[in-house]
Amino acid sequence: MGEVYLAEHPRLPRHDALKVLRADISMDANYQVRFAREADLAASLWHPHIVSVLDRGEADGRLWIAMYYVDGLNAGELLAHRYPGGMPTDLALRVIGAVGEALDYAHSKGLLHRDVKPANIMVSHPDSRGESQVMLADFGIARSLDDVSGLTTTNMTVGTVAYAAPEQLLGHDADGRADQYALAATAYHLLTGAQLFPFANPAVVISSHLTSAPPRLADTRPDLASLDWPLAVALAKNPADRFASCRDFAQALIQHAGPQVSPVAPTQSASIPPPSPFAPAPSARRGRRMARVGGLAAAATLAVAGVTVLAIEQPWESSSPASSERVSADLSVSESAPAPNTGPLTGTYAADFGPETHITTGEVFDPKRRQGTLEIRSACTPSGCTAIAEAVAGPTLNSSLVFDDVGGQWIAVGTVPTSSAAITPALRDDCRDREFAPETWEVITLTPHDDGTLAGDYRVINGSNCSTSSTVALTRVADTDVAAIDDPAALPARQPVAAEGFRGRYTMTQTLLNGAGGSVEVDFRTYCLRAQARCVTLGVLQPLDGRGGVYTFADGRWTSRFEGNPPCIVDDVPAPLKRSEEFDLPRPAPNPIPIIEGRGQEEVLAGNCVKPLTPYKLKMERTGD
Repeated sequence: MGEVYLAEHPRLPRHDALKVLRADISMDANYQVRFAREADLAASLWHPHIVSVLDRGEADGRLWIAMYYVDGLNAGELLAHRYPGGMPTDLALRVIGAVGEALDYAHSKGLLHRDVKPANIMVSHPDSRGESQVMLADFGIARSLDDVSGLTTTNMTVGTVAYAAPEQLLGHDADGRADQYALAATAYHLLTGAQLFPFANPAVVISSHLTSAPPRLADTRPDLASLDWPLAVALAKNPADRFASCRDFAQALIQHAGPQVSPVAPTQSASIPPPSPFAPAPSARRGRRMARVGGLAAAATLAVAGVTVLAIEQPWESSSPASSERVSADLSVSESAPAPNTGPLTGTYAADFGPETHITTGEVFDPKRRQGTLEIRSACTPSGCTAIAEAVAGPTLNSSLVFDDVGGQWIAVGTVPTSSAAITPALRDDCRDREFAPETWEVITLTPHDDGTLAGDYRVINGSNCSTSSTVALTRVADTDVAAIDDPAALPARQPVAAEGFRGRYTMTQTLLNGAGGSVEVDFRTYCLRAQARCVTLGVLQPLDGRGGVYTFADGRWTSRFEGNPPCIVDDVPAPLKRSEEFDLPRPAPNPIPIIEGRGQEEVLAGNCVKPLTPYKLKMERTGD
């Protein structure tokens, strides 16, 4: 459907894969609408075995789509240059298992791929541990499950026809079982080195898909005769006769492979980080000639996600057989089964972060959703359940997070030194009239759901009374390599802190020394580090009006320091304000704490709101949750 180029980012140290679609396809008005819709849907997919879609657009009458660049070879190249007679069974089943997981995940999100074939399956070069990642590409030109128009043989490439399901070729309604058929046809090719129906004439290939029984593995690979049954089921002409899911098909292959094949687990995702400003960029392959863009992107003006494409090449069409074989020789398949994924929160999780919101106003600052990937290992001991999460990618400030099960919720609390990396645009906007405190807090709370997903909040809090919040949802997409993550059972037990009782709604009364004052309703939430008696308490006025307070707790006392230039209530002109407040932990301190008393002082140094240093008393009385 087009050509694939390697695009070099002019500012960031990374390369993206740029697919430019054929002119005849790009000029199809109906396809343009579907392309925009489905590329947007594909961009929402986040899975360790899916090549992420970064952006889409049009230039010089040609549609283009930018994708994460996988530094490696596609399965078709591996077959051509390394395994012309078929891949080793272990490797083939590992590839099929990974792609099956990716397809089932996409189907659960309402998206069909419709072009599963070896050329769209990328296998990365081995990482430092000698492991390679398997990723399914070309989801940007996939189709949604509710698009019943189907692909027709007039816009289907020869490569697609070789693996297409009968219902797809006929233009009938299709669901995830069409991708399963293509995966089975791909599996046959990977195992034998030949296509299911290896005819040069596409019409003969189409006719064979519609009417002919698939060839048997036993005829070319007698050692794999046991796989004929699962292949026959997945290649059934009637979709209703196939497996319920792609994963079921992959598992059936593994179960019927026999003792000569070692157990195969899903390919681990830790070896290839998803595209993200928080993840290291893949290095460019050595020895490649980079050519200046001409024609389509004359004068280097083609913009991809804010990226100006300066240089491109066709990496998957220019590799010589010798170089491909040399690179392929490095690919290895581990013969040992990975450790089982036990524990209540263990696996690879796709994390979906909602729009960034100002907590004190409820206003959305940035409507864009952000994606991440967490590799999590959990364990339960008599003292409770704990999980260690390694952030492969995403907006979290800490690359490693420790979650504790507290009252049925998973809670992670961490701190980082305030730096440019910790200051998101939304947090900077919330702190626009003040200096940042030197420490920034990060809090994630997750509630498990019956379907295995988790949902909750992600909060970033700075001591200068600045805070942002977004929703976060976790979906398990694969097993993880638990051996690569520290054992959470070895961590010391979480230590409860009495300050956690400062929670709920309080009437906060401020009283000046002359007896004047007033009251407001404030919602307080306290989050404590698991191994230290240090906490952050966030107070938000109710109803929301933009005011709130951040208090840090240490050594039995809450303190708050503010120095900034908020607008004066008289003329809305910024006025220099200094304020400090503190209050002690009551003794004893029940949970929740009913009453907290403290003191504060503030002064306005200039403007129409000017006032001298004024001390006052504080009293918080709890009124409810």
